Amino acid sequence: MTFTNPVANELVGVPLNRPLHPTQLYEAFAEFAIFGVVYWRIRKPHDAGAIISLYLMLYSPARFVVEFFRYHEQGNLWGGPLDTSQWISLVLFGLGASYFARAHVAAPVQG
Repeated sequence: MTFTNPVANELVGVPLNRPLHPTQLYEAFAEFAIFGVVYWRIRKPHDAGAIISLYLMLYSPARFVVEFFRYHEQGNLWGGPLDTSQWISLVLFGLGASYFARAHVAAPVQG
């Protein structure tokens, strides 16, 4: 996808006349799939915090992957091969997984 409207550049800084991946669509598709999983899971018995931790464990990898295709003009705050959003995704996945594991071990769901 190529943006050509100067207003897009003025409002959000999108580069003009440069082919880009449609990362907005990638993330929208991922969010739709995540919604399906979370909606299916929320209707079953679950521990407190299980749904938000499930969301974090599903959204973080999706965002992590999409960031490889996203155009970034700004630099990486921490350097290395990953950008800032990917580091945040890793942290959020870890938090979601640790909370999910701790809640599930502390009070397993019956049924």
